[in-house]
Amino acid sequence: MYMRRFLSILLFSCIGISTIQAKEVVQFSGFVRTSESSEVVPFCAVYVQGENRGTITGYDGFFSFVVGKGDTILVKSLGFKTFKIAIPSDLEATSFSKDITLEKD
Repeated sequence: MYMRRFLSILLFSCIGISTIQAKEVVQFSGFVRTSESSEVVPFCAVYVQGENRGTITGYDGFFSFVVGKGDTILVKSLGFKTFKIAIPSDLEATSFSKDITLEKD
């Protein structure tokens, strides 16, 4: 009887913890351009801060990948200052688009 109660509590605790840790995700996309001439910035890194998830822009400066609501995204390229953007945690949509402008370093 005690073992059954212990296993039930353990099971419900694990379910609760996994539910809390689960993040809602959105498709984040956009173009990366320079601040001076609005030219696209190809092959720059776009990634989630503190995680090993991200992508690079294509030759046309476009990027698209899945991020969690509330994540902080960093955009880096040689010769430019790092750009930081937070994905809104209260976002209602399933996609989020933002064109990013990088300043010369």
